Amino acid sequence: MSFRPVLLLLFGCMVVAYLWFQESVQVQWQRFWSAPAGASAGGGKGGGGPVPVRVLRLETRNFPVLLETLGMVESTAAVTIKSRVDGQLLKVWFTEGAMVHKGDTLFSLDDRTFAAQVRQAEANLAKDQAQLEKARLDLKRYADLAKQDVASKGQWESYQATVAMLTATLAADQAQLDQARLLLSFTTIASPIDGLAGAVLVHPGNLVKNNDAGLVVVHQVHPIDVKFSVAEKYLLQLRQRLAAGATPVEIRLPDAPQVVEEAQLSFVNNTVESSTGTVQAKARAANRAGGLLPGQYVRVAITLQSLEQVMVVPSEAVQTGQQGPFVFVITADESANALPVKVLATQKGESAIAGALQAGDRVVVDGQVRLTVGAKVTIRATPTATEKQTP
Repeated sequence: MSFRPVLLLLFGCMVVAYLWFQESVQVQWQRFWSAPAGASAGGGKGGGGPVPVRVLRLETRNFPVLLETLGMVESTAAVTIKSRVDGQLLKVWFTEGAMVHKGDTLFSLDDRTFAAQVRQAEANLAKDQAQLEKARLDLKRYADLAKQDVASKGQWESYQATVAMLTATLAADQAQLDQARLLLSFTTIASPIDGLAGAVLVHPGNLVKNNDAGLVVVHQVHPIDVKFSVAEKYLLQLRQRLAAGATPVEIRLPDAPQVVEEAQLSFVNNTVESSTGTVQAKARAANRAGGLLPGQYVRVAITLQSLEQVMVVPSEAVQTGQQGPFVFVITADESANALPVKVLATQKGESAIAGALQAGDRVVVDGQVRLTVGAKVTIRATPTATEKQTP
């Protein structure tokens, strides 16, 4: 028995079924695309109607253009406190993590050895001072005798040399005393800056050495700096803003929308990192509330420029077509019209636009997916440009 006629029959059936399916799909697509605006995909006659949309009545206002990036907080001054003499640490005078002020005592060392050296230097100074006084009296007496030719001139010159030698010795004694007093003062370690004290690194009872291990690190946090890097294409604008002064910088935490600190641009580096194509900059914040700490990562927003009196719409109102961006505008007869626009800047869900638009025009901000040019609409709401849109 030959299966060739059966196979040919099956193949013919498959071709007929495929052609029928293609024609059915094409018909359905033609019905869908020819349906009036607002009609469903099924698009039967009488099933369409005005498309419900939400519109925004255009207003002009200033639009700040922000540059947003990540930054890291660093103290304006960080000092590692070390001992300047060898000795035993006796007492810690501050609480870990507390604010300390310039001149506050932080540590005390055993000062008995240094106090003894001061007393010894004072005694040597007093002894040599007494010898100098005696030498001066002898010099005066022999000077009078030499004038009367009673004493020899050589003896007078000897006393004169003794006075000069003891004067120099007295100066050396004074220098030794000053040094001893200085070393004694080093046994009391004070904070050189106002700042936030860290953890105590060496505890009482331990021996410390001159310029050896740090005892504590003090960070200045009022004010505080935020360091960040931006692309080199913004270098000219940053330098212009720095030269103009009073450039606001908003500081936010990575997971919070609210601004925690208002800072000012304070530094733009004089070199560009060739490996990354970025330039380093800093902003300085007062940080009165102490919400920022060194090493903390934050989000930074810099106002590069402010567009004056431009039309602003929610970014979702701007659509993209074959000819570029456009918006749907509702005409006086409650129908939709598409107008091309130019997006000047986009920031925080809003876009500054320019085009054949005027203040007071109604721009569709919700429901434009179902719109076509000329489609009739029904207005759901007409908020002003300053009102927050709620989907």
